[in-house]
Amino acid sequence: MRRSALRLNDEFELYGRKYVVLELNFPNAIIQPLTGDLTAEEMNYYHLTQDRGFKLLKKKAPVHSRNKDFLFLSRSQLYGFLDSLPESKREKVDRKYEMIQPILLFERAKTGDLRAIIRFQDKYGSEYLNGEETNIKSITQKQLIHRIANKFDVSTRTIERDLSKYRREEQYNDLGLHGLISEKLKNPYNRKDMKSIEICHPRKKEKVLCTIKTYLEEGYVSIIKEVIEHEYLTKKQASKAEIKEILEVRCARAGLPPLGYNTVYAMLNRLDLETVLRLRNGTIASDIYDPITGQFSNSEAKSSLHMVQIDHTELDIMVIDKNTLEVIGRPWLTLGIDVYSRCVWCMHLSFDSPSANKVRKAIEHGVLKKRVKDKYGTIHEWEVFGVPDIIYFDNGKEFNNREIKYLIDNTLESQVMFRPVATPRWGGTIERLFGTVNTKLIHRLAGTTKHSVEAKGDYDSEGEAIYTLEDITELLTRYITDIYHHDIHSSLPFDCPTPYLQYQRGLNIGGQNDYIDDENEEEFHISLLPTKDLAFTRLGVRLDNVYYNDIEPGKIIQINGPKYKVKFDIDDISHIYVLDPLSNVYIRVRAVNPSYDFLKGMKKRTYKMLLKISRDKTQSAGAIPNEAELLESKDKLMSRTAEMQKTNKGRRKVINLGLEQFNEKSKPGKRTFSNGDDELLRLVEALNQQLDQR
Repeated sequence: MRRSALRLNDEFELYGRKYVVLELNFPNAIIQPLTGDLTAEEMNYYHLTQDRGFKLLKKKAPVHSRNKDFLFLSRSQLYGFLDSLPESKREKVDRKYEMIQPILLFERAKTGDLRAIIRFQDKYGSEYLNGEETNIKSITQKQLIHRIANKFDVSTRTIERDLSKYRREEQYNDLGLHGLISEKLKNPYNRKDMKSIEICHPRKKEKVLCTIKTYLEEGYVSIIKEVIEHEYLTKKQASKAEIKEILEVRCARAGLPPLGYNTVYAMLNRLDLETVLRLRNGTIASDIYDPITGQFSNSEAKSSLHMVQIDHTELDIMVIDKNTLEVIGRPWLTLGIDVYSRCVWCMHLSFDSPSANKVRKAIEHGVLKKRVKDKYGTIHEWEVFGVPDIIYFDNGKEFNNREIKYLIDNTLESQVMFRPVATPRWGGTIERLFGTVNTKLIHRLAGTTKHSVEAKGDYDSEGEAIYTLEDITELLTRYITDIYHHDIHSSLPFDCPTPYLQYQRGLNIGGQNDYIDDENEEEFHISLLPTKDLAFTRLGVRLDNVYYNDIEPGKIIQINGPKYKVKFDIDDISHIYVLDPLSNVYIRVRAVNPSYDFLKGMKKRTYKMLLKISRDKTQSAGAIPNEAELLESKDKLMSRTAEMQKTNKGRRKVINLGLEQFNEKSKPGKRTFSNGDDELLRLVEALNQQLDQR
C-alpha cells in the first residue's frame, strides 16, 4: 500500500500552491514556494501534513514509456484483485515480494536514509552481510541480488525481472504487488462454458475450501466434487493415481468418457496445498505451516517508531452501556508504545477480549492520524502516527496469528518481533504504561475496581459505575495527549525528559515514518477488516444474525451465485463490504434487518447482548428479532437501570467523592502540564458537566 512521509526535496501543494521541502527539523519543516515569492518559511510538520489543503505530488512516469498493453485499474480494483487470488497464487506473489523487498529497502538506504539503513541492518544484515561487511556501503546492489538469488535458488534475471515489474506498477498505480501477479491471472480467458467446482470440507458442507475452474461437461462436476471431498481430502491419503482410477469407475457408471491422466493431475494440483496437507496429514501440515515464534537479540530502539510494543490489559473499572445504562463489565484496553520515546502509538478500547481483530484495530489507530483535537478539543494534538519498523508482541495467540503476521509483513512492510517465552521482564515498558494509566486515571474514577480486592474494600464498583465506554475512551485520549506525553518520564534522558520531546528528537534522527495518505485511509481501513466467505441470497447476506441487502446505488450483486468475500467491522455492524468478482471492487452493503439507522455505530458485542435479552423473552434462539423487539429489549434494560438508580443514591455522590479525593491529592500553586493530578481534576470536572447535561 502506498504510504507517504514528507522528505527532503519532496514537492507538494498547499491549497493549490506548489512548494518544495528544503529542510526537516522536527517538529518543524522549512519549505519554499516554487512560484511567485520564493521566500522560505518554517511550519510545524504535523500541522502541515494534517492540513486539508495539503497534497503530496507524486512523480509520474513519462507518457512515452508506457506499454500500450498495460492494464490500468483503480486502487480499489487493485486491492480487490489481490484479495480475490487463491491462497496458492497469493503465496507466489508474496514469495516474489520477499525476494525484492531487501532490494527496495537497499535502494532507499543507499540515498542516506538513516531509517532505511537501520531497517536493512536489523532485518537483512545477518542474511546478506558477511562478517567483514559492517554496513550496506560494503556491497553493491548487484552483489545483493546475487546473494538473494542463491538463497531462494532462482536466477538473478528472475529477480531483476520481478523488480522491474514491481517498479513499473508502483510508478503507474501506486501498488507494486499487482506487478508481481502473472499475466495469465490478470487477463484470464473468460469463456461461457467455464464452470466452478466448489470443494467443501468433508465434514462441514457449509465451509468452502477452494474453487476449481473447469471447461468439462456438466456431468463431471458433481463426480469430481464428490471424489475430491470424500476420497482425496481424507486421512486415507489416497494417491493421485488411485483418485484417477476412482474417477474412471464413477464416470463409467454415469456413461461419461474417462478423464485423462493429465486432466486429473492438473485438477488436483490446483487445490490449495495447505488445505490438502492439513486434511490428509495434520501433523506434517502443522510442522510446515504453523507460525514459529522468533525473536531479535540485542535489539534496541534507535529512533522514533523504530520499535513499538503492543499488549492488552483489562482495565480496573466497571463501565455502563451508553444506550441502556446497564453495567456491562470491565473493558479491555490495547495500547502500543513507542519504545524510543515512551509515547503512546495506538489505543483500542472495547469489551471484546484479546483477539486478532483487536490487534487490527489497534494497528489501524496507530498508523492513521488521530485528529483528536478536532474530535475532543484537546489542548495538544496526538502527533504520534505512521508505520513502525518493528512491532513487538508477547506470545499470545492473538499476536502469533497468520493474518496478523501477513498484515505486518506485507501490508505494512514492517517486522514482527516476539517476546521470548516465560520472560515477562521483556514486556516491562508496556506493563509500566498500563500501571501508569490505571494509577493516574482509572483508579480515581467512579466505578473503579482498584488493583486488588484488598484495595477495593467494600466499595461497590458496579453500583457506582457511571462512565460509558465512550467516556473512558475520551478520558484516556485526553490523559495521553495532554498529560502523559508532556509529563516527565524517569527513564528518559535529562535533556529530553518528556515522551513528546524525546519523540521529536527521534524524528530528527530517523525522520518521519511513512503513513497513509488521507485519500487512501478508507481503503486501508477495508484492507485490515477480517474476511468471511458468505452467500448472497434474495434476503441478502446473513452475518451474526443481521441481514445486509441495501446495496450502493448503481451496484449489482448476483443473487444465489458463488460465495463472496465479505469484510466486516466489529466496531460498527451497520454495514459490510462485499467483493464483486467482476469489478474486483468492494461494494458497501448496509443492514436491512435490523435497519442500518438502528445499528449505526453499534458494536458487535452490544448487539449480541440485546439479542440475548430478546431471545430469553421470546424463546426463539434461532430467529433474528425485529426492531420492535430490540427496542423493547432496550426499554427493559433502561427500566431496570431506572429501578437501580432509585435505590442507588450514590450516582452523583460518587462523583463528589471522587472530586474530594482529587482535591486532597492536588497541590496548590500554578497548574502546569507536568502536574497530572490537577489536569485530571480538570478533565473529570468537564466530564461531570457532560453527565449532568444528559
